Amino acid sequence: MKGLKIDLAELRKDQERNFAERLKFIDSWVDYIKVHSDKEWSEQQRMLIDSQIANARQSRITKEQYLEMKGERLAKRRA
Repeated sequence: MKGLKIDLAELRKDQERNFAERLKFIDSWVDYIKVHSDKEWSEQQRMLIDSQIANARQSRITKEQYLEMKGERLAKRRA
C-alpha cells in the first residue's frame, strides 16, 4: 500500500493500552465470579437469552432480510 504511513510508536501504545484493558476486564470478571453464585449467573444468562429469542420471534423480517440488511447472505445448502 503505497503512501500508507504507520506510526509504530503509536501502534505500540495502542497495543499496550489494549492489553491493560484486557487485564482490567479479567480482574473485574474474577471479582464478579467470586461474589456471584453459578445459579445466579445462570439465571441472568437465561433471562438474557430468553429475551433475545422473544425479540427475534417478534421481528417481522425473514432471516434472509436480516442477513441482507447486514450485508451477508444465507449459505446455500449442497444437495
